[in-house]
Amino acid sequence: MTIVNLQMRDRIITEDIELDTPGIEYHFHISGEHQNRDSFVGNGQYGVYGTGLERRQPCDYSGKYPYLEVIIEMFPHTLYSIASNQNGELPKELQSWLQPPGHPCYNRVATATPAMQTISKQILECPYQGVTKRFYLEAKALELMAMLIAHEIEIGGADKQQFLTYLFPRRLL
Repeated sequence: MTIVNLQMRDRIITEDIELDTPGIEYHFHISGEHQNRDSFVGNGQYGVYGTGLERRQPCDYSGKYPYLEVIIEMFPHTLYSIASNQNGELPKELQSWLQPPGHPCYNRVATATPAMQTISKQILECPYQGVTKRFYLEAKALELMAMLIAHEIEIGGADKQQFLTYLFPRRLL
């Protein structure tokens, strides 16, 4: 987890680079904005980026507003340990998030739900220290990931019940 909290005086433009991304990243923008040729991410929005080759473009960070975002990164093996079924397969709704090196990575920008925004703010205002802080922040990161997956399924038009059945094939007695 990374918290980016900047007060920029000037606009920043980064260079073009291409990277093989090792994990999944999701960014929740509380304030500030940036833009490249393909997308604009601003206040109250999130970006989710999968593994694979990320085609980075020059990115323009506006200097108009304070820039505050929560970035959570997850390695593929962590996603598999949480979301795979009994056969070790991810649900089809998440398979596009993990691409082999050299293949274009999944990315989407969307408006964060009010619940996502609340969790992001709770992360920023964490009242704990030490090991308690770590547990709290990891729990909030997983809660945010659960909301993100649910939202991605909803806006992607996937069948939620089919997804839940995939994760939990047997009824708990």
